[in-house]
Amino acid sequence: MNTRTLIFDLQDLDNPTLHTTYFGASKAIDHNGYVKDDEFYMANYTAGIRILNIGSLSNEDNSVKEIAYFDTYPNNNNTSFAGAWSVYPYFPSGTIIVNDINKGLFVVRKNNTLSTSSNTLPLVEVTVTPNPTTSNVKILISDGLLQSLAVYTILGKKILTKENINENQFVIPLANYPQGMYIVKVNDRVVKKVIKK
Repeated sequence: MNTRTLIFDLQDLDNPTLHTTYFGASKAIDHNGYVKDDEFYMANYTAGIRILNIGSLSNEDNSVKEIAYFDTYPNNNNTSFAGAWSVYPYFPSGTIIVNDINKGLFVVRKNNTLSTSSNTLPLVEVTVTPNPTTSNVKILISDGLLQSLAVYTILGKKILTKENINENQFVIPLANYPQGMYIVKVNDRVVKKVIKK
């Protein structure tokens, strides 16, 4: 069973009731959640930070939808105490900090780079090899074609855009770029991390 978040109605403190249950996208342990406006920011250990839209909780549909994520622990999404420990989304600038047990502090900002354009997980598998890399990295899509690709720095600066690829693979030339983490967005919906050593 994937991780689950129980949401209780506490309007009557003498009689709290289970309002709805949200099941996450993986088995990674969810914890340390924070509400800001209509969004719930949750540390999700090996699955990183997850941002949920909770604006419809008072409606009849009780829907909770994942709208963005950033995986600080790309090794796996196992049920273990590794990865994101806590998240802080309250800076006026929109900056979000994520404390990762294994990799330290991440500073991110919610934008279109990290968001999920649809509220479902992609049906295609995208492979990035080698990752980590010291030079180039190959993006391979298992079922379908690569239409577009964009590469961003960890701060959200776009460094490469490729449109109309129409192939099932593409080699990103990272040899001349500095070491660090890069975000690759494939076909405007699949987001992958690439580590350049």
